[in-house]
Amino acid sequence: VHNVVAGSHVPIFSAYLNQKFELRTQQTAVVQDYKQLRITVGNIPARGCPADLGSLCGLTAELTVEDPTVGTGASFYLVKGGFKEIFGATITLVDLNSSGVATLLVTTGASSSVTVLSPNGGETYRVGDMLTVRWTPGLPGISQIYLVSATRDYSSNIMATAPNTSGSFSLRIPDNFPPDSYWVKIYRLDGAAGYADSSDAPFSISPAPYSSATVFYPNGGETIYLSNPITVFFGPIPGVSHHINLWTPARSYSLSDLTGAPVIGKAGEKQSITVTVPASYNVQSGNQFKIEICATPSIGTSGSCVYSAAPFSIVSSSGGN
Repeated sequence: VHNVVAGSHVPIFSAYLNQKFELRTQQTAVVQDYKQLRITVGNIPARGCPADLGSLCGLTAELTVEDPTVGTGASFYLVKGGFKEIFGATITLVDLNSSGVATLLVTTGASSSVTVLSPNGGETYRVGDMLTVRWTPGLPGISQIYLVSATRDYSSNIMATAPNTSGSFSLRIPDNFPPDSYWVKIYRLDGAAGYADSSDAPFSISPAPYSSATVFYPNGGETIYLSNPITVFFGPIPGVSHHINLWTPARSYSLSDLTGAPVIGKAGEKQSITVTVPASYNVQSGNQFKIEICATPSIGTSGSCVYSAAPFSIVSSSGGN
């Protein structure tokens, strides 16, 4: 909804508390139910760091807010998801795209409206990353933030303390958190029925990359027949070479060399090699072995080795020595 001011070809849009609205560069909105507050979008610089943003770089919006009841105004920059408390209201930049469209939301301290700002769909995190949930701040505050699986019956309340009126909550994604696609759902402190708002679309939490190689199989206690192939499953370090050996206290027998080359680790993936131990290795039936995986980060470094948790046995098909 907009009106054209007399003597001008620039439309003045109407906006309302707790309702999102869009503005392009050099467009103005008037908040009809709060002081006739005037909000104008100025520049949308794609690069640089304005002084009041500190280290936050990227796409920003310059906003000018005027309060006609006191005859003053102020200009400032916001990044997507950022907010500014001014003239008794909170101006939130809900979204901002490269086409120059800013989605804004105006709330006041007395508002019970809650809107999820981020993650709002499409983002990707890894287990172990810092996750910051942002929403429109204000009273009465929120009591719970749930991550709800988009694919199965699983949810987790990630905020342990209430109330929270700040508009932001951060946590490190726990190591045992199930990788999946998730919705954010936020619940109000006043106990209103159902959740107050959710993300517009799911975001992803993917497995953490292995910080060291990990042996999965054989990992201790197994019995493997000498005549059969051995399949070794392991978690690699992404991007580095892995030498996989059959280890005894006396010596190591290379398995990865039987495949022609060391194995290069892939991020977040369990990998395997399958080999048959050659007769030339002279492996004796009944001996106790471990898998040894040695990662070599770069040429000229010795790397480090990890082993099966406990020994396993290799025996002949007849069980003899």
